[in-house]
Amino acid sequence: TNKLFLRLERANTKLPPGKKKLPRWPRKFVWSKQQLLTRKQQTTVLFSGKRAGESAQIEDDAYYGFLYVRPLQVKSLVYGALLVVTPFLLCLYPIAPLWFKFCVVYLCMGLLALIFGICLVRWLAYGAVWLATGRSFWGFPNL
Repeated sequence: TNKLFLRLERANTKLPPGKKKLPRWPRKFVWSKQQLLTRKQQTTVLFSGKRAGESAQIEDDAYYGFLYVRPLQVKSLVYGALLVVTPFLLCLYPIAPLWFKFCVVYLCMGLLALIFGICLVRWLAYGAVWLATGRSFWGFPNL
């Protein structure tokens, strides 16, 4: 069965204080128990709320929604594993070998030099445009 198209109902059917009727578009919905939908003699079972052979009409004033569950991606599994392993490795940093600590220091210094280099290029581009045209120009995103 295909469960992508669902009939929904209002989660709250009580009138708000000071109102005479329910709002046209409620903020919260719940799944309707009647999920077997028909339209022009075509029957589709979408949710196990009704048995085959029973029918319900698609109503113009009812609410319908789509249910889509994204497939599990390898990238999300890797990010989840990194989220678990990183704090553990950070706790083990004091007992890491000296070569690993030097690698971490050089990596941090390289990233810092990269950031300063990008800032320098931005300032040089800004200064060149300002000297040539006399106008302010900032063509790179703010960091």
